[in-house]
Amino acid sequence: MNILKKLVSFALTAAVVAGIGSTSFAAETSVNIAKTFPDKNLQKVVSKYDKDKNGTLSLAEMKKFTELSIWSEDCVEDLTGIDKLKYTTRLIVFEGDMETINLSKCDNIEYANIICTNQLTSFTGGWGLEYLELSFCTKLSSLDLSRSYNLETFKFIRNTKFRGTVDLNASPYLEHVELLDLNCTGVRFNKGANLKYIECTRTKIESLNLNVMNFNTLTRILVYDNPNLRSLYLPSNSFSVLMSHRTNNGYSYRDSQRSISISTK
Repeated sequence: MNILKKLVSFALTAAVVAGIGSTSFAAETSVNIAKTFPDKNLQKVVSKYDKDKNGTLSLAEMKKFTELSIWSEDCVEDLTGIDKLKYTTRLIVFEGDMETINLSKCDNIEYANIICTNQLTSFTGGWGLEYLELSFCTKLSSLDLSRSYNLETFKFIRNTKFRGTVDLNASPYLEHVELLDLNCTGVRFNKGANLKYIECTRTKIESLNLNVMNFNTLTRILVYDNPNLRSLYLPSNSFSVLMSHRTNNGYSYRDSQRSISISTK
């Protein structure tokens, strides 16, 4: 997390603390497992941290519950209630059975890795997310990152159901982006993003405009096997573009045995 983000996060946290008061925090000192998590299988996963087996997560138990990992054998279909796990900062789902993951109220979750969750159709990110990977979720068609202000790394891989534009406009701290094996037709970045690495491979993107951002920190762009790509707009900053070379007219680029027009401004 960079210094500016830390200052913003501190200021927002201080404002929240000033406005809430001590009585609201008292309500977060324990979580009743049965009442908080309607999914019976999720209750079983969470109960592993209920060391005294009283059906409630105490404050001490929640502080040790920093990672929620859900595997295929857990058969969890509903993540309702995880916003109450205020000390859980990491979410890992592998071959989960849920159709929706909504982290809009889970501002404490900074890391989310969702892999091979083939029933998933909708994902909504939270404010605290810094790292997000969505891979091999073949039914995922809805992606909402409008609250993911702190996102730094985004990997969107082989989610073949997704169409339209990957919208990353809400993420000014974005540094690393991977878009691989997708049917998306476009991508939208925040104009202030300080990107260092971009990979766009085997998508349906027709035009990629990277000239809208601050490229002072960009070191690498990988773009290949995008059959519909016809134009790639780049700033004149110095960086590496894979499989490209400098000519008198700018960059000459070849992708899947086709010439693509690249403009530098």
